[in-house]
Amino acid sequence: MEQNIVYEIGASFVKAVDILLNIVSTLLILCVFGYSLFCLIDNNMTYQKASSHNYQTYKPLNSESLSFIDYAKGNGDIAGWLTLDNTGVDYPLVHGNDQFYLDHDASRNTALTGSLFLTRHNNPDFSDFNSIIYGHHMEKGQMFGDLDKYLEKDFFENNKSGKIFYDSERKNDENYNENGAWAWHELEIVAVAECKADDKAWYTPGLTSDEAKVDYLDLIRSKSKFVRQDALEMGARYLEMSTCKADETNGRTVVIAKILD
Repeated sequence: MEQNIVYEIGASFVKAVDILLNIVSTLLILCVFGYSLFCLIDNNMTYQKASSHNYQTYKPLNSESLSFIDYAKGNGDIAGWLTLDNTGVDYPLVHGNDQFYLDHDASRNTALTGSLFLTRHNNPDFSDFNSIIYGHHMEKGQMFGDLDKYLEKDFFENNKSGKIFYDSERKNDENYNENGAWAWHELEIVAVAECKADDKAWYTPGLTSDEAKVDYLDLIRSKSKFVRQDALEMGARYLEMSTCKADETNGRTVVIAKILD
């Protein structure tokens, strides 16, 4: 009799533990599912915020574009606009604190997507021999995610145009001025290369000496994956666009364009 009671109590205890484990397992599965769903939704929202379509209302159509003027007045760091044909690159440019714009958009809102920013070590009037613009590498061709396209031979050979909008009278430490010499300037894509983030040969903006300029052009000629040799010239100004490589922590993709007057 006592043995039956002990057996029944033990069986009930095992059953209760089994039910409890099933409940805990179910709750864990639901938590994992909920977290995964949250991450998916959050990830999609991040990409939606990074889409260039969100900025098209403010894209300057001409030097007196009211939408761009109104937008730029909200952030004195606005330095222009960059567009690369047949890519998703079609965004406003900023020039200010480099670290700040790694995780803030052009409206100064916190954003994992960051901004396309001209490094503070360059002049915002793009008068330097070589200017460097940084941007995050994102999927779906957002921000600088489409720079990888230039690593494909067919795309590089058939796509060499873009344009940049800026104030050619603007100087360092100056904020946006709607009365500046704002204008669009054509770009010619001249090379694409892969390098390391700590390679100073690629990442030294505003070269001034003739020797340094010659070395930079030789670097482009010798280290680029694809290059238009005839387009390289000492008297030109170059725009280097840099982004991370998706499959290499310290890897970078750089696309070099010549600014045409």
